[in-house]
Amino acid sequence: MGSRLGLRIAGGKDSCSVPFGTDEPGIFLSRVIPHGIAAKTGRLRIGDRLLKINGKDVSDWTHPEVIRALCEPAQQIILTVRHDPPPEGLDEFLIQRKDDEQFGIKVIGGVRETDSYCAKKYDSGIFVSQIHRGGAIARDGRVKVM
Repeated sequence: MGSRLGLRIAGGKDSCSVPFGTDEPGIFLSRVIPHGIAAKTGRLRIGDRLLKINGKDVSDWTHPEVIRALCEPAQQIILTVRHDPPPEGLDEFLIQRKDDEQFGIKVIGGVRETDSYCAKKYDSGIFVSQIHRGGAIARDGRVKVM
């Protein structure tokens, strides 16, 4: 899914979709990879709710069912999405570090074992677990550990 279309999903009737869909669970684009096929459309963005794949309603599908549908070989794929507002607190930051300054952040998560549905590695998300005093991120003050 990821390398072919250039996107990642979160959610499904059997999966958590945090931070997306906390009030209305569903399936969401959790990543649109720059320069990938999905990004080149110019119409897809992180947080979009996936409603249909090739005309099939996916609102009641499991995460693996959606992955299988996205992995099916085809000349084209038609995704129907709803542009939900971004989740509260979802921000993008540009943080400048000073010469010889560390960012001072510890993260957890990331790429996991191979997904049995597409034989591809999957990304569970990356989360801030710690901010170290004296680093650029602590100095900036906008990133928080939840």
